[in-house]
Amino acid sequence: MLVLPHHHFHEKIFEGSKTVIYRGIRKTDNLPIIAKKLKNPHPTESEISWLEYEYQVVKKLRLSCVSTMYGIENVGGSKVLLMEDFGAVSLGVYLQNRLLDIETFLQIAISIARALGDIHKHNVIHKDLKPANILLNEKTRELKLTGFGISAQLSRESQQVVDQDIHEGTLAYISPEQTGRMNRSVDYRSDFYSLGATYYEMLT
Repeated sequence: MLVLPHHHFHEKIFEGSKTVIYRGIRKTDNLPIIAKKLKNPHPTESEISWLEYEYQVVKKLRLSCVSTMYGIENVGGSKVLLMEDFGAVSLGVYLQNRLLDIETFLQIAISIARALGDIHKHNVIHKDLKPANILLNEKTRELKLTGFGISAQLSRESQQVVDQDIHEGTLAYISPEQTGRMNRSVDYRSDFYSLGATYYEMLT
């Protein structure tokens, strides 16, 4: 289990290829908290930069549809992101062994589309939209996006395309232009492709 001063973590809720996510509390005020830690015990500079980049993007966005960042901490030569815990699970977990009725699908689908629209208005392309990066509180239906480690921030002067020289994202959900095997640049429409793949998974 993760050990961090002034925090107590009691549950590992996700383990991926790059990160491990824990749920706990901040001891100073009993604030529920989520921690995202790099899985590699000796992370590379690029892995650390990836986590720091996610922190900076989310702090800059300051949107209610994006999980709030509380801080980023150094732990044994690595980094840990600390963010809000609003009692959510990932949409991927929510969909396990569950068939959605049309009304529930539409409620969740509209919330995702609105959240995606909000980040696009702030000149950010997510580039890794998938059920694992969509958080849903099952009781309140509050929904937030996470996983901004490979997102693209566009300037107001250049809001159209992002160069795509290498494959980024999760293969099952990314647009063809994100594979690096098309002579096309990535723009906002790439997120819409991932949104469609997510909707398809929700329905089937």
